Amino acid sequence: MRPSWRAVLFMIGVVASIVLVALGTAQPGISLRDLGNGALLLLAVVQIGFTLQYLLKSPWWVNELGRIYATKSVIMTLVLWQVSASVISQSQYPGREYWRLVIYVGGALAMVWLWWSLRQYQRRGREDREQHGDFRTQRRIWIDTLRELAHKGRGA
Repeated sequence: MRPSWRAVLFMIGVVASIVLVALGTAQPGISLRDLGNGALLLLAVVQIGFTLQYLLKSPWWVNELGRIYATKSVIMTLVLWQVSASVISQSQYPGREYWRLVIYVGGALAMVWLWWSLRQYQRRGREDREQHGDFRTQRRIWIDTLRELAHKGRGA
């Protein structure tokens, strides 16, 4: 069976991380801190790419979960960019403390909203399953789903 591009990309990331750590420990001019800062900046760039694609090409506004996920994605993008800006400027840029306060409080509020909505969504799903005679626990559903996926993966 041929591996998926996602699995290949993941493995490339693992190997690249190992190589970067080895370089950081073996090369006197390269510090692990600098490599970590570069990785943080890369994460911020990838996060903004993901967030923009989600906001521009997905109908996130049609349901509550989509709106919440869009909000969370924007907040996480802002957090990563704020931290990256702090790392690049050694924590000194105009308005840093104000940006931090607004982004972090907004992030905490968005995560509480997301968490509450997730609990409501899960409760409604459980009630809907029970109305249709499915009284399995979430653990049992996961086990059954994983078994089904494993069975499909064997080509059966």
